[in-house]
Amino acid sequence: MRLAVAEARRFPDLASTVGRTARDLSTDLGVRLLGELTQSDELRSLPALAPERLTTTARFFLDLVAVPMLLRALFEVDLKTLDEEIDTHVARSVAFFLAACRHGSVS
Repeated sequence: MRLAVAEARRFPDLASTVGRTARDLSTDLGVRLLGELTQSDELRSLPALAPERLTTTARFFLDLVAVPMLLRALFEVDLKTLDEEIDTHVARSVAFFLAACRHGSVS
């Protein structure tokens, strides 16, 4: 990822391909994982986790929870700083995400 970012000006097509591929693969993984989580009765009833909305919901989840930490990791020199913040970030953003899912606001 760092290499693709660093060389984006020299190889814009390659950087775009890497970015799209990473986004697509992470979305596919997110859909699969959220699909497995929706096997519980409580989560299955949430409109945002309906099968037809799962791709959009997974992308929102990744954009809210994973991408901010990934971007920070790409640019952070001292990853210990990031390590100290991950648990708090995940707890807060997952709670926010689930609240949005309960209110039908995610997808």
